[in-house]
Amino acid sequence: MGKITKTNWGSYNVLFERNGYKIKTLHINPGESLSDQRHFKRSEHWFVLEGELSVNGKLYYKNNIIDIPVENWHKPANISNSECIVCEIQYGKECIEQDIERR
Repeated sequence: MGKITKTNWGSYNVLFERNGYKIKTLHINPGESLSDQRHFKRSEHWFVLEGELSVNGKLYYKNNIIDIPVENWHKPANISNSECIVCEIQYGKECIEQDIERR
């Protein structure tokens, strides 16, 4: 597998990347959330592999799909008592961690 990066909300693992796309898993700890954010050079497609996820107040469960268009604000939160795992596919001009605005 790829490089695992620890965060204050859990961790992420970059599985594969090429010019124009990146595939990674997000491992979100119970009760934790990522920052409220958007991206200017990429869109994201998420697939919930395990657990429950709230994104901007809407609930998603195992096998649900979430599309996040470029420049769309999103704040994913694990609302359950167990780890939430999400497969994230980034695609666009640049799929870099620096392409992020937080509020």
